[in-house]
Amino acid sequence: MLSRRIVMPHIPVRAVAGLDDPVAIDGRVVGHMAVSSAMRDSRGALIPGALAILADWGLGVAVIDSDHPAMLTTHLHLELTGPVPGHLTMLRCSAGLRRIRGTFGLAESTITDENDNVLGYATLGAMLVSAQDQSITTHISSSPVPEFEDVDALLQTRVRRTTADGADVSFGASTDLANAYKIIHGGIGAMMGGRAIDLALGTGGSTDLCLADLRAVFLRGIPVSSGEIDCRVIVLHRGRRLAVARAELLGPDGRVAITVDATYTAG
Repeated sequence: MLSRRIVMPHIPVRAVAGLDDPVAIDGRVVGHMAVSSAMRDSRGALIPGALAILADWGLGVAVIDSDHPAMLTTHLHLELTGPVPGHLTMLRCSAGLRRIRGTFGLAESTITDENDNVLGYATLGAMLVSAQDQSITTHISSSPVPEFEDVDALLQTRVRRTTADGADVSFGASTDLANAYKIIHGGIGAMMGGRAIDLALGTGGSTDLCLADLRAVFLRGIPVSSGEIDCRVIVLHRGRRLAVARAELLGPDGRVAITVDATYTAG
């Protein structure tokens, strides 16, 4: 078994999400998330959207480790095998490159718990860019890792309005959520959309519905320190056994920056 550690930039989101330096093992990239309170809801349960952060991290590394210095995620698709156990303390992502075609790359991954139980599968598409095209932050901060009571403290979640048809939610564009390009990390953006949909549908302890699949598309970056991020949720269907909704996160110019579509099924 051939293995080597892949040393990645110490970007802010790594600290709050508990992401390690991945290891390349026999053609795959393996990374871990040490689950902190920032990845849990107010009841202390791991939120499924946290898997999107780990998936984006591992899949992105799988793409750029193929001799391409930098990339920007175009889409991220997460499929879950069932309800995510809320007590988990460690997550693992094993990612592999599917194909590089011109300036576009595809990668796939399997996400497991610390006992190798499969929690879900994820795929990612990315546009390849040269390192010179982006201002990449590699600064290693000497500040202590910030601690957050729960995911809503991390995201600075604020529910402005909820109706049967959707919700208006806002999040904070904190520097703690940045990727190497000083914009909101793709996995964080996916988690924001998923969290807004959770709040719109009222999923959690009072419902039998659980997340089955989540698909995020990244149209443009949202700069950190740009104030509040507005998010509107549209509930497309809400039934006893199936619910479907879409979240749209807006950039500072009011245009849609990230779309997140989610499907929920009876657990």
